[in-house]
Amino acid sequence: MQMKVFATQDGKATIVCPQCGLTRRVDASSIYKHNKNVTVRCSCGHSFRVSFEIRQAYRKSTFLFGQYRKIMDDSTGPFRQMTVLDISQHGCRFKTPIAHNLQVNDLVHLEIPLTDARKSIIKVTAQVRYVESQTVGVAFVDFDGGSEKALSFFLLP
Repeated sequence: MQMKVFATQDGKATIVCPQCGLTRRVDASSIYKHNKNVTVRCSCGHSFRVSFEIRQAYRKSTFLFGQYRKIMDDSTGPFRQMTVLDISQHGCRFKTPIAHNLQVNDLVHLEIPLTDARKSIIKVTAQVRYVESQTVGVAFVDFDGGSEKALSFFLLP
């Protein structure tokens, strides 16, 4: 079993031994440059695999129902349904219930209703960064109105 460990932008990560619970703070940036998958041996003797992932911003797991539409050269396509799996200040990952025609570098317009007290709706233009079957990862390019501020408040712990 491999444990995924997220590092902050400065490269610091916290590893917790699954056997004894011992916590250790490490500099993952030097490890990440060479190999993001390593085997760690705890002082209790337990060995386990760790995969490091360095992110620019906190990514929150979600289950939000929203909609997207592809922005084409001459027009925009129809809105289609999506489920937002996770979201950060810089982008999100969503899944479509049916096959789509999105490709890397396509521009899409997203509308994501949040579960905050104000029932905010994030409206943002995003660029597709990866596609794997019905799962799509996008980077936010341009927020509409107060969407960026609403997202910032939504992401607060």
